[in-house]
Amino acid sequence: MRDEYDIRLKWGESVGDSSGVSGERGFKVDLRIIYDTVRKSKNEVDLANVEVAKPTAPLHKIANDKAKLFIESKCVLDRIVSENRATTSTAVPALQIS
Repeated sequence: MRDEYDIRLKWGESVGDSSGVSGERGFKVDLRIIYDTVRKSKNEVDLANVEVAKPTAPLHKIANDKAKLFIESKCVLDRIVSENRATTSTAVPALQIS
């Protein structure tokens, strides 16, 4: 049986919590750390986003991944603030492994 609140990893190219901020589809990230709320309906809230690349990845891929993580984190933060879920200190970590 699952707890009422769960934190889990969502591996693979998945669209994050930011997809509702701008009305456009959000970015796909390699790993999302998600906070699940299953009270009335399942709701996924991003806690962190991760991009992974091979050590031999070209510089433009690393730069694009970094930009994508910054934008995704900013959109998630905007969504938290717009839904009045922000506490006194709110952060959306992003990790790039390459």
